[in-house]
Amino acid sequence: MTPRWLRVVAIALVAVTVAACSKSAQDYYAAGERFAAEGKLPEAILEYRNALSAQVNYPEAQLKLAGALVQVGDQTRALPEFVKAADLWPRRPDVQVRAGSLLLLARRFDEAKARADRALAIEPGRVEALVLRANALTGLSDVEHGLEEMERAIAIDPQAAFYTNLGTLRAAHGDRADAQAAFERAVAIDPKSVNARLALGNYLWAAGRLGDAESTLKAAQALDPANALANRALSTFYLAANRSAEAEPFLVRVAGASQAPGPKLALANYYASIGRSADATRVLEDVAKQPRTWAVARARLAALSFADGRLDEAGARADEVLVKEPKHAEALLVKTRVLLARGRADQALVTVQQAIASNPESGDGPYLLGTILATRGDIDGAVKAFNDVLRLNPRAAIAYVQLARLELLRGAPSASAQMATNAIAQDPENAVARLILVRALLAQRRVAEAEPELARLVKAYPKAAPVQVQLGLLRLQKRDERGGRAALQAALALDASAQDALAALTALDLRQGQGSAARGRLAERIGKAPADANLRILDARAALAMRQPDQAIVQLRAAIESEPNRLEAYALLTDVYLAQGKLDEARAECDAVAARQPRHVSSRTLAAVISEVQGHTADAVRRYEQIVKLDPRAAVASNNLAWQYAQSGTNLGTALQLAQAAQAQLPGRPEVLDTVGEVYLRQGQPAQAVAPLREAVERAPGNPVYQARLGLALAASGQEDAARRELEAALKAGDAFPGAAEAKAALAKLPAGAK
Repeated sequence: MTPRWLRVVAIALVAVTVAACSKSAQDYYAAGERFAAEGKLPEAILEYRNALSAQVNYPEAQLKLAGALVQVGDQTRALPEFVKAADLWPRRPDVQVRAGSLLLLARRFDEAKARADRALAIEPGRVEALVLRANALTGLSDVEHGLEEMERAIAIDPQAAFYTNLGTLRAAHGDRADAQAAFERAVAIDPKSVNARLALGNYLWAAGRLGDAESTLKAAQALDPANALANRALSTFYLAANRSAEAEPFLVRVAGASQAPGPKLALANYYASIGRSADATRVLEDVAKQPRTWAVARARLAALSFADGRLDEAGARADEVLVKEPKHAEALLVKTRVLLARGRADQALVTVQQAIASNPESGDGPYLLGTILATRGDIDGAVKAFNDVLRLNPRAAIAYVQLARLELLRGAPSASAQMATNAIAQDPENAVARLILVRALLAQRRVAEAEPELARLVKAYPKAAPVQVQLGLLRLQKRDERGGRAALQAALALDASAQDALAALTALDLRQGQGSAARGRLAERIGKAPADANLRILDARAALAMRQPDQAIVQLRAAIESEPNRLEAYALLTDVYLAQGKLDEARAECDAVAARQPRHVSSRTLAAVISEVQGHTADAVRRYEQIVKLDPRAAVASNNLAWQYAQSGTNLGTALQLAQAAQAQLPGRPEVLDTVGEVYLRQGQPAQAVAPLREAVERAPGNPVYQARLGLALAASGQEDAARRELEAALKAGDAFPGAAEAKAALAKLPAGAK
C-alpha cells in the first residue's frame, strides 16, 4: 500500500502539472512581452517558445521570438525563426525584408532575392526591399543589375546608408572613382554617421591610401568614442600595419564595453601575440568565469601555456576541457601540438583528425594536419591538407608557402613557382615565399627572372644564410664561380650547418680539383655532428670522386649506423664493394658484427643486400626474414623481402603487409612504392597497383623501370591509351633495363587504336 505522504506529494505534483498545462499560448506570449519590456531577453525567448509549443501557428509569437534572438546576437538560430515568421506573414513586406536580410548574411542569395521580390510585389517602391535585392543580386555575381536596384533605392530615398551600400557595390564592380564618390556622398549627407565614415575609411584602406584611411577611421571613432565598430576598425587597422601598441586602447575599450565574450577573447589574443602572457591570462581567466565561455577560455589558456613552453600545463588544461567537451576543436588542437612536441606523431595525427571533424570550417586543423603529414614524408596527403586550408581561406598565404615548398620537394619547380607567386600576391612582404620562388626559378634555370627577386632579398636580408646560398647558386648558373664560391662561403660563415651550401661548395671544389679542401670542410662538420647521415653520404660521394673508395665505405657504414633505413646508403655501399670485388669480404665482416651484436640490424641488412646483389636469393630471403622478425620496423629488409616474395609468387599476402609497413616507414620513396605496385600486380590487382606506381614515376621521372611497370598495370586494368603512353616513354630509354622485354610484349598486344 502506498504511504499516505507519497500519495500527497503525487497529488500535489499532478495539481502543479495541470495548472501548468492550463496556461494558454496567449498567457505565455504575454509573459514573454513582460520579460522583453524589462530587458530580460533570455526569459522572453523561453516564453515565446512556450507560446509556439502551445500553438504552432502563432505569427506574433514567431516574429517576437525571431526578433529577440537577433537582439541577443544569436543570428544562427534567428534565421529559421524569421523564415517561419515570414511564411506566417506573407503580406507583410517588412517581415519579408528582415528574413531576407538574415538569408543574405548566411550567403543564401537566391532565397534572399526571393524574399526581396515578395516584398516588392506587395509594395513596389519599398526602399529596404530594393536594397536587399541589390545586395542579393551582387551575391549572385549580377553586380550590374544590383547597381541598378541600388540606384533606384537612392532615387526614392537618398540617405547616407544607401550611398554607402552603393559605394560597396561600385567597388565590387571595379568602378573605383564612382565608389569613392558614393562613399564621400554618404559622409556629406550625414556627417555625423559613424557607419558612413567607417565605410569610406575601409574603402581608402583597401585602395592603399593608408594615411587617408587612418584619419577617416579616427574621425569615425571621434564621433562616438564608445562605438564598437569604430574601435574594432581602428584596432584592426593598427594591427595590420604592425603598429600593435596603437591598437591596444581600442581593443580594451571594445572589450570593456561588451558583455559578449568575442571582444575579450580578441584582447587576449592581442596580448598573447605581443608576448604579454600575464595580461592574456588575466583576461582569459575572467572570461572563464562564465559557464557559457568556460571551455573556449580554458582552451585558449592551454594554447598560451604551450606557446610559453609549459607543455605539462598545456596538456593538463587541454585535457581538462576535453573531459567536459570531448569534441572541443581548440582543445584538441592544443593537445595535438603537445603530442607533437613530445614526439608522439601517431597520436597527434589521430587527435588533429578529431579536431577537423569537430570543426570542419576552420583552417587551423587542416594546416596542422598538413605539417604533420609533410614531416612524415606523406607529400600528397600534406598537399591535400594545405589545399583544404585554401578552400576555407583562399587568402591564406602561409598555406601557399607550404605548397610551394612541397612542390619543390617533389620535383615540380614550375608548380612551386606558381604557389610562391600566389603567396606573394597575398603577402608581398613574405620573405620565405620569395626565397622559395627564387629556388624554383633557379631549378628551372630561369636566371633572368630569379635575379631581381634575389637582389631584393639580399638587400633586405644580407646576413641570412639561405639567401646567400641562393645567391651562390645563381652566380654558379651564370658561370661566375668566384662569385658563387664567395656567396657559399658567406652562407657557411653565417650557418655552418647549411647543407645546401656544403653540397654546392663540395661540388665546386671537386670540379676545380680541390677535393682535399672539400673533404676537410666536411670532416670538420662531421666532427661536430657525427650522427648526421647526410654529411656522411656527401663525404662518401666526395671520396669516390677522388678515387678513395675505402674512405667512402667508412662514411657509408657510419651513415647506415646512424640511419638504418637509408636506402641510398645501402645502394651506394654495395656498388662500391662490387666495384672493388669485395662483396664476400664485406658480407663476412657484417656477419662477424652480427655475431658479436645479434640485434645489430644495419649489419644484418647490409649482409642480406650483398647476398641479393650476388644472386644468392634464398640466402638473402632467409636473412631478410630473420631481420624482420628481429625488428618489424626494419624498412629496407621489409621492402626487399616483399620484393623477393613477389618475384617468386609466394607469400603474397605477407608481401603486401611487408611492403606497406616499409611504405609507412619510408613514405614517398619510389623504390618502396614500386614494390607495393609489384605486389599488387602479382596478386592480380592491377587497378590497385596504378596509384603507387604512378607516384613512383612522379617521384623518379624518367626511370624506365617504374614507367614500364606502371604501363603494365594500366594495360591490365583496361586503361589502354594511358598504358601505351607509359610503355612508349619507358622504351625510349632503350631495351637494356629490367622488364624491357615484358614492356615490349605488352605494348605489342595493345589495340592499334590506343594512343
